[in-house]
Amino acid sequence: MTRDRIEHSKDLVNYLFFDKIFNMLLKTSDEKNMLKAFEILCNLIQSTSFRKKLANQGYFKTVYETMRIGMIDEKTLERLSWMTTLICFHPDMIDQIINLKLLSFIIKLVETKFSPAVRSNAVLAISLLTYHE
Repeated sequence: MTRDRIEHSKDLVNYLFFDKIFNMLLKTSDEKNMLKAFEILCNLIQSTSFRKKLANQGYFKTVYETMRIGMIDEKTLERLSWMTTLICFHPDMIDQIINLKLLSFIIKLVETKFSPAVRSNAVLAISLLTYHE
């Protein structure tokens, strides 16, 4: 891509970046890379533009459909619960919370069979939801 097509270049770079992150997150068997991808995803949630892009383009939906509570390990579940908490922090994500049925997901995370870190993230997420109108 050349400078005269800078907008196309930005779109291409964004596509490749998101494609790489989500391949590492959803398709890798390497735990270290998967957890790093979760960390990057959680950092992207802090940016309004990226958060909306993740929501509007179905990235959150893909993560929650792929990562099922009974099928992932404890470290991954902890990262997923933290990502859920970050989503609940932002009032502009209320539509995503409803569409993804995150409240029922969060309530499942409060069960005693999960680690204290997962359960505390779930309690924090519920608490954050009470601040939204």
